[in-house]
Amino acid sequence: MKKSLKENKAGISGRYRFITRDSKTGEVKRISDWSKNLVVSGAGTGINIVARILANDNTYPLAITKCKIGTGTTAPTNSDTDIEAGGVTKNSVADQVVSGGVVTLSFFYTSAELPNGTYTEFAIFCVNQLFARSIISPSYTKGTNEDTTIEYEITVANT
Repeated sequence: MKKSLKENKAGISGRYRFITRDSKTGEVKRISDWSKNLVVSGAGTGINIVARILANDNTYPLAITKCKIGTGTTAPTNSDTDIEAGGVTKNSVADQVVSGGVVTLSFFYTSAELPNGTYTEFAIFCVNQLFARSIISPSYTKGTNEDTTIEYEITVANT
């Protein structure tokens, strides 16, 4: 049965995973499960940026340009504008692919760029505007001589 126009809804969702490699050999040491996150919807963030672009309001750019990984533990909310604590920023996207309604982005931290430690939150940004934020559960622990790739998927689809 076809959905009526009124029942047809579009949505934006995001998920990510961590890929850890030995920084000397390049061998994959572990890959986390996929984790969902919150695409925020406050003024000038996430979903609001998409709506503005559709209305030809280019106040904020829509391209995802950076990510942050941190140590905050407060659950994400639609009004968030940044991560909570201890952020390590990656100001570039290592790779990006579009296939149908899915955008896949990769952020690469060398072992030297991401200090050893335990990380509990992750976010992506359209330049300086938050797009999505998540509490990492279980937390991500980065050890000595480990490079980290964070693979992120944004899906735009009818629901």
